[in-house]
This record gives sequence, structure tokens and C-alpha cells, in this order.
Amino acid sequence: MKLFNTLILALSIITLLSCGPVDNRKSFQDVTEYNDFIIDNVNLIDEMYVTTLDDDKGRDYCLSQCDSLIIRSERTVELLNNIQPFDGDSSLAMAAKGFCSYMGAIGKKDLPQFINLALNPDISIEDLPKINTEAKKLDDNYEIQMNKIDITQKSLSKKFDFIIK
Repeated sequence: MKLFNTLILALSIITLLSCGPVDNRKSFQDVTEYNDFIIDNVNLIDEMYVTTLDDDKGRDYCLSQCDSLIIRSERTVELLNNIQPFDGDSSLAMAAKGFCSYMGAIGKKDLPQFINLALNPDISIEDLPKINTEAKKLDDNYEIQMNKIDITQKSLSKKFDFIIK
């Protein structure tokens, strides 16, 4: 009887361990699918950023796009949190999350300030140096964030031997 109980206990433990926690995050079988999924989401954020700065549509429109950029950035970070690393490598997803977090953060403060300054109907010549300084700061930080993604993507491409489109 002891042998039977020990056997049942051992089988129960094995069953519990094999049915343990399951990773329900989205997984990818192909590195290019993983890469494209992440880059497609980054490109959506990038397009929203460009739309936010479309001064032809006016200040109110641009400011409303800041809110959309914040929401989309937060959703994209959540989406990227719910994917599995490809073959143990999460560097591209991490770089993309950094970019999206940055976009969400500037959508809350820096972009609205810049838009209000640059699209102020009462703009004067004295405001131009400050506008140019703020525009350069936004451009420089954008380039830094985008370069991180580019470098990480190239590294992933080299590591898993695929061609970036």
C-alpha cells in the first residue's frame, strides 16, 4: 500500500509540474515575423508623432493628437510587454518600448508646450530662437530614440541572419 501511495504521489507531482504556469504571451516562430511585428507598431507611433506636428491642421488639432499619441504609446508598450522574446532575445522589444515610452512622455508635456509656442497666433520675432531651440531638442531626442531601435534591429538581424526590409 505504501508503494501505491508513493506512486500516486509521484505521479501527482509530475502532473502538477508539467501542467504548471503557461506563458500566454504572443510568440513568434520566425525572426522576421517578430521583427516586423515590433517595427510595424513603432511605425504607427512614428506616424502619429508626425501627425502631431502637422502645423497645417492648426494648433487644436495638433494638441488633440498629443492625447492620441499618449494613448497609442501606452497601448503599444502593453502590447510589447505581452510578447515573448525571440529565442531568448528581447532587445528589439525593449528598444521599441523605450521609444514608445519616450513618445508617451513627450506627448504629455514637451509636445504640447512646443505646439502652443510654435502655433501661437501672437508669435513674434523674439519667439523664434526659443521655438528653434525647442524644435532642435525634440528632433535630437527623437533621433536618439530612433537610432537605438535601428542599432538594435541591425544587431538582431546579424545575430539571427535575416535581412531588414
